[in-house]
This record gives sequence, structure tokens and C-alpha cells, in this order.
Amino acid sequence: MTAPVDGLHDRSLDSATRLAALATPVINQLSQTLGFRYPPAFILLLAFLGLCLISRPYSVTISRLHKHQKRLAQRLALID
Repeated sequence: MTAPVDGLHDRSLDSATRLAALATPVINQLSQTLGFRYPPAFILLLAFLGLCLISRPYSVTISRLHKHQKRLAQRLALID
């Protein structure tokens, strides 16, 4: 008995594989145009930049919360 999630996982994996197969010539051409001799290095750069873009909002939120916590601690110190 398989769960419905398995079917969704198989379809998404199949879609990702097809997308990767279709994108390979484009990635090769783009990486050569930009001066990368080894296309996987270009893919690694794109992955790194993507992770940086994803993590940026979390970093901003953590900084804002840290400042807020510092202000609250200072107010509490004045009250005591």
C-alpha cells in the first residue's frame, strides 16, 4: 500500500529530471558565454546565490528581533 504522497514525489522528481534535461544546453551555452569553462561550477554559483537570496530575509528578521530584544532589556533595566 503506497501513500498518495509517493505519487506526488515521483511526479515532482520526474518533472525536475525533465527540466534538468531541457535546461542542460541552455546552461552550457550561458556558462560558456559568461566565461565558465566547467558548467557545473556555474550551476554551483547559481545555487550559492539562490541560497544567499533565500537566507537574506531571515537574516534581516533576526537582526530586527535582536534590536527589539536589546531595547526591551534596556527598558526592563530602567524599571528595576
